[in-house]
Amino acid sequence: MVSTSRRDTYTLDGCYEQVENVTELFIQEVKPLLQGILDGKNSCVIAFGARRSGKTQLIEGSEEIPGLAMKSFCELIPMVEEIGGSIAISCYRIYHDHVYDLLEHKEKEVQILEDVNKRIQLKGLSKIPVKTLSDL
Repeated sequence: MVSTSRRDTYTLDGCYEQVENVTELFIQEVKPLLQGILDGKNSCVIAFGARRSGKTQLIEGSEEIPGLAMKSFCELIPMVEEIGGSIAISCYRIYHDHVYDLLEHKEKEVQILEDVNKRIQLKGLSKIPVKTLSDL
């Protein structure tokens, strides 16, 4: 993938034009990432598309059809309990090269920093602990 305003190149593991079945997508793409997260690896699932194309529905879902986030937590919480660990989440939105903290009552812009190892850090991003599904 190449940005039109810059010459940065990104490698993607996969891409879907349309998602018909959230459960299938979860099983194929997201569930395999969960053990890696517990092993200390970073993972990212990006919902990208035009406005009103279903990104929020895919990630958040509804009570009738849970999205990728809820399906992930349904799997992760028991795994974390088993090893005696803990979970904390941050939620953010990227829009026009700006990052916004979605856990703040009023969306707050977050500072984007790069450390000496070229890793991106989001300064000021809220983090909340999650022990049960009701914490979400």
